[in-house]
Amino acid sequence: MTKLRDWLAIALFVVLAGYVGFSAIRLGLLLWQRVAPADAPAPESATAALSAMAADPLTAAVSDRICRHMNSDHAEAVLAYARHYGGIAEAGQARMVAVTPEAMELEVDGTSLLIRFDHHLSDSEDAHRTLVAMLRALPG
Repeated sequence: MTKLRDWLAIALFVVLAGYVGFSAIRLGLLLWQRVAPADAPAPESATAALSAMAADPLTAAVSDRICRHMNSDHAEAVLAYARHYGGIAEAGQARMVAVTPEAMELEVDGTSLLIRFDHHLSDSEDAHRTLVAMLRALPG
């Protein structure tokens, strides 16, 4: 089950990457860091390219893009966020409404639910990492 959760997290990571402004170089480096042995050095050119790039600020447009993607392609993950982090075990439907630096706003069975992040999100890359980490941290 852990392997399945890892593969699902990587798949979500790859798909979300396109929606939050990751370049192919940045995505490649992050995937390298995820699957490479701990002592394997990252390619120098990728490291230099990554440090030269800036992630998108977490604007309303970026929030809308993340929400559209999550609602259309990862509705089960949004429902899992509501059930686990929102404490609504019997949630039937959930939709991501907004992502701000402080929290994600969901609509769960017609009711608004705010799920605060464990830190202030700095940009779109941080939002992506945080959403994936939250999904990976789910039990089971």
